[in-house]
This record gives sequence, C-alpha cells and structure tokens, in this order.
Amino acid sequence: SNLIGAGEKKQVFPLCHKIIRLGYATGIPLIAFALFFHQHIIGAYTENTAIVQLAWPPFLVMLLNYFFALPSYAYLNATTGTGATRTVFIFQVTTTIAYLFCLWGLDFCDVPLAAYWAVEYLYVMLLGTQSVIYLKYKQY
Repeated sequence: SNLIGAGEKKQVFPLCHKIIRLGYATGIPLIAFALFFHQHIIGAYTENTAIVQLAWPPFLVMLLNYFFALPSYAYLNATTGTGATRTVFIFQVTTTIAYLFCLWGLDFCDVPLAAYWAVEYLYVMLLGTQSVIYLKYKQY
C-alpha cells in the first residue's frame, strides 16, 4: 500500500524494518549454507584448488556485503517511494563518485582483489545513510 500517500509517514520505518528482517531471515541461511559448504565444494574440484582458494576472499567479501546492502536498498527504495526521484539520483551520483575515487585510490596501493570488492560496503552504506537522513528529516 501507499503509506506516504495515505498519510502514514510514521509507518515507513517500521515497514522498512520488517522488509530488512524478512531479508535477513531469508538471506542469512543462504549465506551460512555457502560458507558451510565452501570446503566441500573445494574438495570436489581438486584440480582447481589454487584458483578456488584465491577466489575465497572476494567471495567472502561479496557474501558479507549482503548485511550492508539489504538495509541500504530498503531505505533507498523507501526514499524513491516518496517521489523524490531527483534526490535519489543525486544520492546515486554522489555515491558513485565516492566509490570511483576509492577504487582509483586503491589502484595506487598494493591491495588484494577483496579490498576492491570491499569498496561496495562504502557504496551501499553511503546510499543507506543518505536515505535514512532524508527519510528522517525531510518533509515529504
């Protein structure tokens, strides 16, 4: 339902929290499954063990990003639902610029691939933070 259009602005955060809880209830078991069975999968492909081991840190970073991305995208979608599409566009542009500068900065460092993937944490946290601030303090 359209909470904002129905004058139910106070229900936006509780709905976001419900979405986040449902997302974690679904996602955490899948992440645990992937983490638990990682060693079994490697054992099945002994000829590529070195490659699989090399891929483990970026894979782990990607899996754990779910914990940051889920709430951030729930709040971003709620912000979009207010009709503030220009504001959401500005959030995405500024966050993308910060993201690219971080990647560019990492290019000067000798860091593993997982560090590049970890910049995704910054990306989703910036989107989520901007969205929460908007939802809390703007009149919509």
